[in-house]
Amino acid sequence: MFHDKQEYYHETGKTLKPLPTDYKKLPEYDFLNEVDSLALCNVQINLELAYSNFFQGLANFPKYKSKKKSKASYTTNKVNNNIYITDTHIRLPIIGEIKANIHKKPNENWIIKSATVTEEKDGSVYVSVLFEYKDETKPMEKSEINSAIGLDYKSDGFYVDSNGNTIGSIPSEYDNNTLFTDVSSDEYAEVADLMITYEQYFTISENEHFVYFFQDTCHSCQEIKNEVIDFALNKYAEIYFVYATEEIPSHYTYEEINQSLGSNKIEDVFVRVTPQLALIKDGKIEKNIIRNIYIEEELSHYRP
Repeated sequence: MFHDKQEYYHETGKTLKPLPTDYKKLPEYDFLNEVDSLALCNVQINLELAYSNFFQGLANFPKYKSKKKSKASYTTNKVNNNIYITDTHIRLPIIGEIKANIHKKPNENWIIKSATVTEEKDGSVYVSVLFEYKDETKPMEKSEINSAIGLDYKSDGFYVDSNGNTIGSIPSEYDNNTLFTDVSSDEYAEVADLMITYEQYFTISENEHFVYFFQDTCHSCQEIKNEVIDFALNKYAEIYFVYATEEIPSHYTYEEINQSLGSNKIEDVFVRVTPQLALIKDGKIEKNIIRNIYIEEELSHYRP
């Protein structure tokens, strides 16, 4: 599908939307009739998403996965009872029941949504299962306190309360960079000198540079942490780190992030999710890149 879509785009400048069913009819792809149809649909969805991100300016033009870095995997969805877990087995579409080491038994009220099957280089196979469940967080009990006060961040002090009173000032032994660095864990200690504040986004360097937003609790950040740190330590390109605190505008749509391209104003800097990589060129936002696969791809262009 990707090959045909790629060739069609280069020839016409337009997008082709091939379907898995189109290939099942061809003799050379007859084997696809034996494959889980939901897995094929997910491949099509991922392909369309890659092109959508490209046209929105959120990613480079799609390319084939690296054989060295990529793992053999596929994702399928639950329909009726085609996926279920027992104490010793997991059932997958087409394959049937497989004996497995169940690391954590799901609660009875958890609903299976999808399963991703991954084969490691040593031949071992893992299945990660996505569940949906209702939030059972109990609402807070009504407090008997009759008064409350709101606190807000203040750049030249600790905070300002809802009555307009500024409380304290930043101790002289700290600077903004230190405060932001301390927010992150020791896992990023190797690049502590590259930690910057949100306000230094454009001013940290006059040269072309990257700004990498991350959080300690972000699973995706953990997956590429070592690669990004290695990139920084080897100085393949200028890159700075910003811990995505609550003060940074976040959870914006792709369209809103795309509108910030070409801007040189800090108020136009938005974070969709973490991790997020931004390329600053000539003092303006050149690119906003999200998702691990696209961040890794962008950084690979600067490696020797």
